[in-house]
Amino acid sequence: MTDRSQVLAEFDRSRDDFEASLRRAPDAALRFKPEGEDYTVGGLVVHVTDVLRRYTLLIDALRAHGFQAFQAPAYDTPAEDAALIRAGYDGAARGPQGEQMR
Repeated sequence: MTDRSQVLAEFDRSRDDFEASLRRAPDAALRFKPEGEDYTVGGLVVHVTDVLRRYTLLIDALRAHGFQAFQAPAYDTPAEDAALIRAGYDGAARGPQGEQMR
């Protein structure tokens, strides 16, 4: 079995690779949505951030309930984030969006 430190190190490497790819993407690519896809390239960053927020709330609730059965907290993706996921954003927002994901 893989230990915690190995899993976290692999997560960090994958995140770093994702961030490096995002930095290399041309500004116009941040609004690109491939045919048949729901998310723009830039929207993937917003989506990842949203998923991490949701998991954080869930883990916090799990801890608060002593790792016993509980009802998951309600969570809706903020409307502004949902719009960015679908439409992307310009190059000026690349840095702030990346920082929110981190």
